[in-house]
Amino acid sequence: VEVRIVDDQGREALCTHPGEVWVRGAQVMAGYLNPSDDTTMPLPEGWLRTGDIGTLSPDGYLSILDRRSDLIVSGGENVYPAEVEAALCSHPDVSDAAVIGRPDPTWGHVVHAFIVPASARRPSTDELIAHCRIRLAGFKQPKAFHFVASLPRARSGKLLRGALR
Repeated sequence: VEVRIVDDQGREALCTHPGEVWVRGAQVMAGYLNPSDDTTMPLPEGWLRTGDIGTLSPDGYLSILDRRSDLIVSGGENVYPAEVEAALCSHPDVSDAAVIGRPDPTWGHVVHAFIVPASARRPSTDELIAHCRIRLAGFKQPKAFHFVASLPRARSGKLLRGALR
């Protein structure tokens, strides 16, 4: 299998820079059966656009950062939900977390967090803000927090972000 990372302009991304993961090989599909308007364009030169955002290390290791459809663009900056969720889940009083982009007139979108407390002791918004401030760049920090008993997930465990929106 061949793997490459492609930036928003359709150029191969520099090493360690994030972009969409494209794959090509004998085991990759040849195309779409009965393509419709909803189906992506034909595979350019056999490359399948996965919809995943990732990076390639100098030694060729692939790291998947997130799904392209989950990417939050805030003030022109890319925010990968998985990074924000990992920072939130590193708080001792957070059992689970999910983030989505909430429309904002100034920034386009801002990060909105859904928090499942780890116990009866619910962390305060101020605690979470302080926790994120030392772990995330300013544009990645949640601007709002919503506390929930659980997050909507599919049977496979995959987070259902659409239900949160």
